[in-house]
Amino acid sequence: MAFNINSFQAEMTKNGLAKTSNFEVEISGAPVNANGPGLTIGGLLSNPAGVVTDIVGDFVGSLLGTGSSEARSMSFRIESVTMPQRALGRIDYKDYGIPYNIPSLANYVDINFSVILSPDLREREFFMAWQDNATGSHRTEKGIGPNQMDVGYYDNVVLQQGFSIYQLNDNGQRTHRIDLVDCYPALVGPINANWATTEIQRMEVVMGYRYFKEETLPLGFTFDLDNIASTVNSIKNLPGQIKNRSVDAATRAGIPIRQIF
Repeated sequence: MAFNINSFQAEMTKNGLAKTSNFEVEISGAPVNANGPGLTIGGLLSNPAGVVTDIVGDFVGSLLGTGSSEARSMSFRIESVTMPQRALGRIDYKDYGIPYNIPSLANYVDINFSVILSPDLREREFFMAWQDNATGSHRTEKGIGPNQMDVGYYDNVVLQQGFSIYQLNDNGQRTHRIDLVDCYPALVGPINANWATTEIQRMEVVMGYRYFKEETLPLGFTFDLDNIASTVNSIKNLPGQIKNRSVDAATRAGIPIRQIF
């Protein structure tokens, strides 16, 4: 079929375009086998000083849900993210002639995201403290103790499900969701400092995970001012639209307008 610019434009208009800026990241939920008070995102983002005192044996907290201001604060500060990817491992099998390339287990690649930092670096502390569950308490504990480098249990480190990436449409509605399963901060990146600039400080984080789940989300009515105003205007314009249609119908039927209105 020959290329048709009108058909192309119609397709782009009908289904729309996904934009790189239309996304948000949400951290919520709790790690596997969460059974204690632990470290919380709310505690770190509202009062970072002195939160981490004895991290070994604790878990990386009951992270607050979508309604909390602390969780929303972290969501607003994640300015870029890589959507997770998956690659299939392959096995070569030769019977006769050219070998078969057989797909096998899935390989899930780490994702990275960038965080805009607060002046007290509470976002860095959150992810560092999360890592402390795996590496021990030597980073924050005073002195040198016999158990400061004890390795944490897997179930006390990973967040089973609660790191979500959402694709949004132009109205800010969530259209697609990706959840990382058994995720943890594999790398907390460096922070650049320089007297020659006054740029906003950012930090890269790499998240490891076991696999991901995803789903397409149904669209509902969004109760924001723009949608409400549009709906009200549509209702107000209905009588005029009906009147115009009636006038058009009467004209086509050869009935004088004055006999109707």
